[in-house]
Amino acid sequence: MFPIIIRTIKNKRIAIIAYIVSGIVFLLMYIPIYPSFESSGKQLVEVMKGYPQSFMKAFGIEDIAQAFLSLEGYLSTEHFSFVWPLVLIFLALSFAGNSIAGEIEKGTMEIVLSQPLSRLKIFFGKYLGGLLAVILFVITSIFAAIPIAAIFDVNYVAKG
Repeated sequence: MFPIIIRTIKNKRIAIIAYIVSGIVFLLMYIPIYPSFESSGKQLVEVMKGYPQSFMKAFGIEDIAQAFLSLEGYLSTEHFSFVWPLVLIFLALSFAGNSIAGEIEKGTMEIVLSQPLSRLKIFFGKYLGGLLAVILFVITSIFAAIPIAAIFDVNYVAKG
């Protein structure tokens, strides 16, 4: 099963790299904008205090100041609440759709099934390969915010 995981990752390495780069590019777009957003954030907090509490809960905002006056809050409301999940969903769907159907479309499924492996091992090998790609995307696209923030001299608070 391990060779199937490795082969799945190798076959999809360009797509994995493209998704990781797109996640980092989105961070490169959002983080440099944050200082200008932070300067007007205090005014936005005052405006948001006038909104009903149920409205804030509907959008998952519990602490208004935290949501708009820190880099983490800004990224969680702007990047990680809409754009990032979409990219993650597209990555997972591309792996899921192309995993078995791609083998059939390319005509290589017969070769894969002729190997002395059960279909269950083939399925789980491809599944774990896709899961590994998703985990790699998640880790790199989240932790890339730290060096990008340092490059653009944006302060962040890492709470443990």
